Amino acid sequence: MNDFNTGDNINNDIKTWSNFFSGLIWFVVGFIIIVITQIAAVIGLGVIEALESGVKPNEQEVQRLFEDGDIIGIAFFFATILILLLVVLVIKFRRKREVKEYLALNSKPINVFMKWLGVALIILLANYVCDILFDRPAMPEWVINTFKTVDYKFLYFLGIVVFAPILEEVLYRGYILRTWLESRLHPNLAIFLLSALWALTHLQYDLYDMFWIFVLGILLAYSRIRSGSLYPAICIHCSWNLFSYFLVSYYLG
Repeated sequence: MNDFNTGDNINNDIKTWSNFFSGLIWFVVGFIIIVITQIAAVIGLGVIEALESGVKPNEQEVQRLFEDGDIIGIAFFFATILILLLVVLVIKFRRKREVKEYLALNSKPINVFMKWLGVALIILLANYVCDILFDRPAMPEWVINTFKTVDYKFLYFLGIVVFAPILEEVLYRGYILRTWLESRLHPNLAIFLLSALWALTHLQYDLYDMFWIFVLGILLAYSRIRSGSLYPAICIHCSWNLFSYFLVSYYLG
């Protein structure tokens, strides 16, 4: 039966708390994979630099590598491949479902995308107004630091604007949200909890920026549920990060 007008055919008979815990486990697994791929990229580049210079990197140099834009782009590339592969395998062989149906990879008319992009624009403007009212910097310090380290802008661009949104939407608003919709959680609580947890994974930002990530997460989840498709959420996320990319490019000249 149709639940919460989600556009998903969800049978209430399969709603169990085990689905909630399964989604929670996969949230942790996905976060660990993202962290491990970044650590692996940092170690790889650190070894290369040590071999070239003959000097072992100190603590400050290691911290610099964790904010290296090229490394972030590379890490998101490999993390995306690993997580997409795992999600597909789990859906096909563990849940024995169709990937397209489970992740709501349903095509939608252009007006659906425009509607949700319009809502995203309103939130972006609200964010901008609050930045002015609270005398916030134009861009978060972490974003500025990573952009300054970029040698290959196409790597950073692909990592931030393409790979990161696809990875996070497939994992969070695709797999985990669908799993929680098939749990005992009310859909509104599932959206709130998932958005809060997603915001907490962005530890590189302060609480103010994490709040706006939380708000964005709610929008992404509702766009997924109300449209019955994951594509609007991917489009919003890519567009949001694209705007941030161009903004920091302009800010740094």
